[in-house]
Amino acid sequence: MKKKILIVDDDMSITISLKYLLEELYHPATASSGEEALDKLKKNHYDAVLLDYKMDGMDGLETLRQIRMMKENIVVIMLSAIDNEEIINEAKKLNVNHYLTKPYKKDEILSTLRNNLAA
Repeated sequence: MKKKILIVDDDMSITISLKYLLEELYHPATASSGEEALDKLKKNHYDAVLLDYKMDGMDGLETLRQIRMMKENIVVIMLSAIDNEEIINEAKKLNVNHYLTKPYKKDEILSTLRNNLAA
């Protein structure tokens, strides 16, 4: 049975490319905001979340904070163009499973998901 991955990014081109990348191995779904992601997480089961940092409205760190209050054990991988040590450290304090930077590498995303979902 394929694992379900929620892709959260307000850039439609990124969500489409990630969905295309993941659909052979996983069941990807998308959300274009932190608020939409939280709503989907309340209504559906997902095994992992690929989460952007910089989004309109609720940013990725606040979304991560809310996710951890709802579902402590879900795998959350942040995928962001922001390579800022302060933000990465804050994400680690919120128990992010992994922090990847954009532009993303396909193999890196697939191996990170595989490694985090295997545990």
